[in-house]
Amino acid sequence: SDPLATIRDPDQIQRMYLISGRYKSVSAPVDADGQFTGPPKTFIVEPGDLTEVGENIGHAYLALEDCVFLNINTHAREADEYGKHTKPLPVRLIP
Repeated sequence: SDPLATIRDPDQIQRMYLISGRYKSVSAPVDADGQFTGPPKTFIVEPGDLTEVGENIGHAYLALEDCVFLNINTHAREADEYGKHTKPLPVRLIP
């Protein structure tokens, strides 16, 4: 399956709690121009894991199985304002 696009949240912290399934998580710090400033970190997320993505961290996920998770953010995310807080990056972390 295709991974989600690599994105960064300039002013949000996102936490994800995995209830079931497994996914690959890849993240790396980025600057204001969306350029990576450090090496990517890759790990497999298992049920019961809680992950956190901080501000200005490029991140992408690849489902290895069907997943059910809770996505918890520091600010409300209105669907029609998604682009205000989530910025796509020009390079994919998961090819």
